Amino acid sequence: MLTNYWNIACRTLLNHKSYVLINVLGLALAVASSIIIILYARHELSYDAFHVNADRIQLVYKERNTAQGIQELDDTWYPLLDVMKSQVPGVANGVRIAPAERWVEAGETKYHAEVLYADPSLFDVFSFPLSTGDARTALSNRNTVVLSQAMATRFFGNEDPLGKTLTINFVDDYRVSGVFAPIPANSSIVPEIVVPIESFMAPEQLEALSSNWGSSFLRTYLLMGENVSVQNLEERFPALVGNIFGAEGANGTANMHLKLWSMRSYHDRNVNSSTTSYVLLAIAFAIIVIACVNFMNLSIARSMERAMEIGMRKTLGASRGQLIKQFLGESFLLSVIAISAGAWLAGMLLPVFNNLYSMELELKLLQDISLFMLLFLVALIAALMSGGYPAFVLSGFKAVETLKGALKSSPRGIQLRNALSFFQFCLAIILITGVIAVWQQVRFMKSRDLNFNPQQVLVIPMGLSDFADPQTASSRIATFKNEVLRIPGVEKVSSSMSVPGNYLNANTFARPEDWQRDEPLRMLVAGADDRYFDVYEMNFVEGRNFSRDIATESNSIIINAAAMRDMGWSTAVGKRVNDWTVIGVVEDFHYASLQEDIRPVIHIYGTQDSRNHNFISIKLNTQDVQNTLTALASQWRLLDPSRTFDYYFVDDNFDNLYKQVDNVTSLIAYFSLLSIVIANLGLLGLSSYSVVQRTKEIGVRKVLGASVPDVAFILSRQFIKPVLLANILAWPLAYLAINRWLQSFAYHVDINWIIYPFAGACILFVAMATIFTQSAKAASMNPVLALRNE
Repeated sequence: MLTNYWNIACRTLLNHKSYVLINVLGLALAVASSIIIILYARHELSYDAFHVNADRIQLVYKERNTAQGIQELDDTWYPLLDVMKSQVPGVANGVRIAPAERWVEAGETKYHAEVLYADPSLFDVFSFPLSTGDARTALSNRNTVVLSQAMATRFFGNEDPLGKTLTINFVDDYRVSGVFAPIPANSSIVPEIVVPIESFMAPEQLEALSSNWGSSFLRTYLLMGENVSVQNLEERFPALVGNIFGAEGANGTANMHLKLWSMRSYHDRNVNSSTTSYVLLAIAFAIIVIACVNFMNLSIARSMERAMEIGMRKTLGASRGQLIKQFLGESFLLSVIAISAGAWLAGMLLPVFNNLYSMELELKLLQDISLFMLLFLVALIAALMSGGYPAFVLSGFKAVETLKGALKSSPRGIQLRNALSFFQFCLAIILITGVIAVWQQVRFMKSRDLNFNPQQVLVIPMGLSDFADPQTASSRIATFKNEVLRIPGVEKVSSSMSVPGNYLNANTFARPEDWQRDEPLRMLVAGADDRYFDVYEMNFVEGRNFSRDIATESNSIIINAAAMRDMGWSTAVGKRVNDWTVIGVVEDFHYASLQEDIRPVIHIYGTQDSRNHNFISIKLNTQDVQNTLTALASQWRLLDPSRTFDYYFVDDNFDNLYKQVDNVTSLIAYFSLLSIVIANLGLLGLSSYSVVQRTKEIGVRKVLGASVPDVAFILSRQFIKPVLLANILAWPLAYLAINRWLQSFAYHVDINWIIYPFAGACILFVAMATIFTQSAKAASMNPVLALRNE
C-alpha cells in the first residue's frame, strides 16, 4: 500500500512540473532566507551566553542626577570592587577591566593595540579558556601577559609564545604566560592582550589609587552568588554610596545611584541588537507564512482540477482515509523537497552573507537539533496547509458530485484563496513600506548638514604618548606639522584631543557663574588648538577663536550652543565656568552619529604640543589627493620610520558610523524584496490555474467579440481586489511600526504619508504585471482550441 501511495505521489508531481517548480522554488527561497535570519538573530540574541555564569554576571554602572536629566555611565573607581566584595552580601566575586591603547613591541614588530588591564579573577568570572597556559596563574605575576592566538602569531609567528617577552608602553617588559583559545564572535569582551591590573601604574602610584575615589576609569563586573537577585544587591548600594561619598556632592546619594546591567544585555544596550533581531525574525515569519499561503493557494486551486480523479478513485473503491493519506503524503513529500532545497541554498549563500556582513555564521543542520526540528515543523505545517483542503474537504464529497465537475465552480475555494492572498499582500505592503522608511532615514542621516565641513579633512591618530621620549617627540611632531604645511594641497593643520566622529568620552562637572541648583552640569571636555575650528570650518555664534598669542589662553574655553542653553544663558562670552572664561560659542555640530543627541561640549585650549592631544587633522584643498598622500607618507617616515602611515578621512569615518544601520537596511530590503517575489510566484501559479479552469469561458468571450485587454481585465479582477483591500490593514500597521522604530534616533526624518500609497501601488503594479501576463497569453489563444470539444 505504501509503495502504491509513493508511486502515485511521484507520478502526480512529475506530471505537474510547473506546479511543483513554483511551490518548491517559493518555499525553498523562504526557508533559505529564514535560516540565514534565524542564524543571524540567534547570534545577536545570544551575546555572551557562552560564559558559564552569564546570568550571574552584572556590570556596575552609575545613574547620575544632573541638571540635564539622568545620565548612565559605566566608569567606576579602582577600590569599588574590594569594598563591594567585603561589604555587600551576595557578591561572590568580581573583576575590574581597564582598556587602554598602548604600543606593544616584540623584536622588530611594533603594533598599536588595545590592552586590557584586568584582575586575575578574570578567568573565574568569565569563561575565557586558554589553549596554552594555566588560567589559575596566568595573571598572578605583575609582569605576565596573556595573548589571543592572532596576537601570538603577529608577534612570534609559528614559534611557541610561552615565556617570550613583550614590551608594552616602551618600557615595561611582560612574559607571555598564556594564549586564549578561540573566543566566540558574539562576545562583548574580545581580549587580545591582557595584563594584570596592578601593572596599570607604578607600585607606589597603585597604592594611592587603592584609596582614590576621585578618578573613575574602569569597568567593574560582579559575579552574584547563587540564588541572589539583582534587586537584593541594588537595595544595598545606597548605604554603600553614603558611607563612601556621603549624601551631598556629585557622587553623593542625592545625585548618584549605583545600578547593575546584566552581562547578557550589554551588547543590546550598545547597538540595540534585540530590536533588529526581532524585526528580522518577524520578516522571516512573514516570508514563511507567505510561502505557506502560496503552497496552500496553489493546492486548493489545483485540487479543483483533481475533483474528477477523486470521484473516479472513490467509484473504484478508495476509502476517504486512503484519499486523506494520499493527499497529505503528496504535500509532505513536496514540502520536504522544498525545505531540503532551501537548506542547501542557505548553505550556499551563507559564505556570501558572512563576507558581506563580516560575520562567522555556520549552518550545521544535523547538529543543530532546534533548527532541524523547526524546519521539520515548517514542513509539517506546509503539508497540512496545502494538503488539508483536498484531504479533508474534497475527499468528503460524493463521487457523483465530483464526477459531474460541480466543484470547479464552487465559490468557497475562490473566497479562501482571496482571503489568503489578502493576508499575504498585507504583509508584503508592510515590508515594502518599512524598507522605504528605513532608506529615507539612512539618507537623511548621511545628507544632513553636520554644521561643519568634513570634506577633504584627513586625520592621523597620533599624540606624544605614542613615543618613548615625549620631549624629543614634541619637537619632531612640530617639525612634521611645519613640513606638512609646505606640501602643495595642504591648507591647514591642527592638533586636538578629539575629532568629529571620534569624540572621546571625557567628562567634567560644570558650574557656571551664579548657578543656583544643587545638581551640577555634566559636559564633554575636548582639547583643541587655535586652528581646530578653522580646519573643520565650524561657525561661531559669538565670540572668537583661540589664539596662541595670548598668554592666558589656557584659562579660556569655547563651548557649543547646547552648553550655553544648558547653562541658561542667552549670551556666554566673558562669563565664568568653574575656573575658565568663555571666549566663544560655536554652533552645535554633530560630533557623533545622528543616532545620538548633541551633548554640551567644553573645548579647552591646548598648544599644538599638548600631551592630551591624540589627533592631527589636515585640511586638503586639492583634487590630486594621491600625490598629496604620497608626500604626507614621506614626511611621516621622517617622523617615525618604525610605524606605518595610518590615517582616515572624516567623511569616510562618518559613513562608517552608520554601518550598523546600513547593514540592517540592506537586510530588511533584501528579505522584503524576496517576500514580494515569493508572493508573486504564488500569483503566477494561481493565475495560471485560473486561466486553465476558465479556458472555455475565454473562448466564448472571444467568439462574442471581447478583445484581449477585455479578457485580461476580467480574469485579473479576482486577484486585484485582495491587493487593494490589503492596503486598508497594511497602512496603519506599517505606520505604527515605522513610528516606533524612528523613536530610537535622536534625529529622524518626518515620513511623508505618500510612501504608504506608493508602497501599495508598487505591490499592485507587480501583481498586475504578473496577472496580466498570464491573462493576456490566454486571451490571445485561438478560441477554436478552447471550444473544439463542445
